[in-house]
Amino acid sequence: MKTADAEAPLFAEKDRIYRMFSEIAQSLRLAFFDPESIRTNESEAAGRDILQHVLDHTRQILKAEKCALFLADVPATSLILERVSGEVNVEKLKDIATYDLRRTGPGSGVTPWVYHRRKPFNARNFDELQFNSEGHWKGNWDSPMYGGSENARAKFQCVYMAPLMAGDQALGVIKYENRTSGAAGAYFDKKEERLIDMIAALVTNLVISQRIERNRYDRILPVISTALVSHFDKPSSYEPLLETCRGILSADIASLFLLDEQSNLMLESIVGVSQDKKDRLRGFGYEEYRKAKGLTPWILTKKTPFNVRSYPDLRGRSENHHLGKWDEVIYEGRPAELFKSLYSVPLVIGDEPIGVFKVENKNIPPYYFTESDERLFDLIGRLIAVGVRYAKTRVNEQYLLQMARNVELGYLAAGISHQFNTYLQRMLSGARLALDICEKQDVRQELIQIMSHIGQANKVINLFSSMRTASSGAADIRLDEVIESVLQLSGERFRDHLVDVSYHNFGVDTVHLNLGEVQSIVINLINNAFDAVTGTTERARTVEIVVRPDQDDRFVIEVSDSGLGIPPHLRNFVFAPYFTTKSEGMGIGLYLVLRLVNNMGGRIKLVSPNDHGGATFSVNLPRQTQEKE
Repeated sequence: MKTADAEAPLFAEKDRIYRMFSEIAQSLRLAFFDPESIRTNESEAAGRDILQHVLDHTRQILKAEKCALFLADVPATSLILERVSGEVNVEKLKDIATYDLRRTGPGSGVTPWVYHRRKPFNARNFDELQFNSEGHWKGNWDSPMYGGSENARAKFQCVYMAPLMAGDQALGVIKYENRTSGAAGAYFDKKEERLIDMIAALVTNLVISQRIERNRYDRILPVISTALVSHFDKPSSYEPLLETCRGILSADIASLFLLDEQSNLMLESIVGVSQDKKDRLRGFGYEEYRKAKGLTPWILTKKTPFNVRSYPDLRGRSENHHLGKWDEVIYEGRPAELFKSLYSVPLVIGDEPIGVFKVENKNIPPYYFTESDERLFDLIGRLIAVGVRYAKTRVNEQYLLQMARNVELGYLAAGISHQFNTYLQRMLSGARLALDICEKQDVRQELIQIMSHIGQANKVINLFSSMRTASSGAADIRLDEVIESVLQLSGERFRDHLVDVSYHNFGVDTVHLNLGEVQSIVINLINNAFDAVTGTTERARTVEIVVRPDQDDRFVIEVSDSGLGIPPHLRNFVFAPYFTTKSEGMGIGLYLVLRLVNNMGGRIKLVSPNDHGGATFSVNLPRQTQEKE
């Protein structure tokens, strides 16, 4: 029989592990769910990543200098650096090549070797790394991390690497390298090995969970996207769209309420109920929704999704807004008996309310809407909000185009203001210097320099004037002049944000088109590319503009960026008005481009990801516009 003294170390170890995972859970709760933490820095909170957070937090607990997570792709042919934490030169990360898992011989790298052997590896110094890794130690890591294998010998301290195992299948590798000040030892001991092994299990489950969720989205979002595009391309009734959503979410009832111009929240469509109930609900709604009594207007006023899993839950959390005509019709006055569950999401774009989308009574176990359902439903609600707004704005297209033109001119004015102020400052400095110089020859030279700066400022003003006064008809224009003038105006802006811009023309000189329309297309595509690359710090920021001839007397303008690209489920909506992924964007630039291209008899195509991982917008236009009589 074990004595209490003998079991004390075991209990201490269990307590240590428990406390560590409790700390991880607490840090995740504060980072992702604590309202105060999120409110303090909303932009940072929106970009937080759970895997990165786990790596950062566990690296600090283990007092490790570096931590890296490598994940295998789905075919298991490549092992890719997915996340990194700690004292790492971010600029060097681009030099870490992807491991080819089909190579298993010596020199292929310790990380893929650990992946293949399915066992952890602990090296307590460089000699152990070199001699215990079966010749695999010369890989992709040493050069960017230490400046080569020779430097690695001097700077490397220790490493512990654990494969991410799901049964007998490896998903990747996590490794902790070197120790920081305050560490108990110069290497990872047995207790820390056990902790890292358990962290690897945690990360494995997080990766699998994210992949399950992603697979669900990959299956469902194309269906929703197709339904949305089909409906809003030829809108007649919302019922087919609601039927699609109802089927995906396994709900008995789906309904859509939309605001009218008088702020009345009106039932637009409902599916999953009898025709008699639809007739009884015809014209149903809430006048002046902010003052109205009822669950649906209350949800829109709060602008917060609302999930209830039983009638007592509904009654207890709805602040007495749950009673009304809806219950009388839908639940025949017996909601306590017939109601199962409800999830409602307010449709909002920015601060502008659009309506409310609801699903009721999930018809498969557990008969209520789970957190996974919530995430999917919230996304569907946002897409529907964009679609509804798109449908409403179709009657105001000319207003939209004028708004977009104003945004475009504002963008140009910002570039001009920046450059003009620079020139004025130089003029002022030159004038002051001239006043302080006593010899006339020096004064004369400075005045000549001032005149040169004035000439530069006049050139910028002339460029802007030519854009404002572009002819309303077609004329012979040189594409090089159009594109280079736009790049000249935006040059300071790109340089300030470390964006590398290149332009190549492969043989298209003069075209007979509307100058203002071509300028608008170029400006908005370049502006979109700029926003895309400044939204990432993970790779070099590049924008490439290419002009090339095409068959049948046409030509192509391509604008490519090295941003994060556009996810598959959003590609059908990038040209919709007001659709934007930018916190300060208006969502009308690409819509304007689409309208102009269509009016000019052209075509526009999106490729994402491109060779740089970002997006490429390709515009195909005729060289000559057919003059309208």
